Amino acid sequence: MYELIESFVKGKNKNKSLCEDALYIDKNLVAVVDGATSLSGLTYQGKKGGRIASELIIEALEKIENEGVLNFSIIEKAVNKKFKEFYDNNSIYDYKENPIKRIAASAVIVNLKSQEFYMVGDCHVLISNTMIYFENNKMIDEVNKEIRNAHIKNQLENNIITEEELLLYDGLEKSVIKENILSQYWLQNRGDLQHGYSVFDGTPIPKNKIKVCKFGSGTHLIIATDGYPRLFKTLKESETFLQELIEKDPIGYKYNYFGSSIENGYLSFDDRAYLSIKIN
Repeated sequence: MYELIESFVKGKNKNKSLCEDALYIDKNLVAVVDGATSLSGLTYQGKKGGRIASELIIEALEKIENEGVLNFSIIEKAVNKKFKEFYDNNSIYDYKENPIKRIAASAVIVNLKSQEFYMVGDCHVLISNTMIYFENNKMIDEVNKEIRNAHIKNQLENNIITEEELLLYDGLEKSVIKENILSQYWLQNRGDLQHGYSVFDGTPIPKNKIKVCKFGSGTHLIIATDGYPRLFKTLKESETFLQELIEKDPIGYKYNYFGSSIENGYLSFDDRAYLSIKIN
């Protein structure tokens, strides 16, 4: 049993239907899910791949919620079954060989039955009563951010471009890491590569890229997608920190939390989802 303390989802876009982050809240499983924005630009029945990936994970969790035994293997199997159905229904038969055709999502899934949580991809967790912080950042993202931010600083320092121009067209500096971004699809669920990372995309997830952590009674768990650069004990504190970053660094290069600017007309750097629970 647990107590739900706070929950919140907000998209970076004013159009709520475009938000690719989601929450799952039930008796035995709770989760935050971060749908990955697809660079392919493909949509399915008007929805982007990240939104569909989030929805499929939620559907899979709903289906196994009342299983007698719950563990990561069962969760992964249920999610991959949903993804395969999607690929088959959309005639995407080469998704295993061609990762750019996959839809994908990261997630933190809390298993209340076994009192453990699973981190797939780059969401994060704070155990607030001990202030232990868990991250599962993608190494390739850190490399891309470093290259991007160095390029931006060089352009600004040499008066090649202004911050106002960067805010109007984020593509000016995204082009510097475009090839890296496109290449990182080949790192999905590659446990044999240093820069490989885990995602739910319908293929087997290597165990060495998943974080599994135990917790006990009395634990205050805060789980969130990476739309929050840093987690704090309350939603208000986490939101305040984000809003301060939006005001101080809308281009996202000064503090190295995000790998992109706030696009013109958007509300934030990324979609975000936050969930706070206390284990009884």
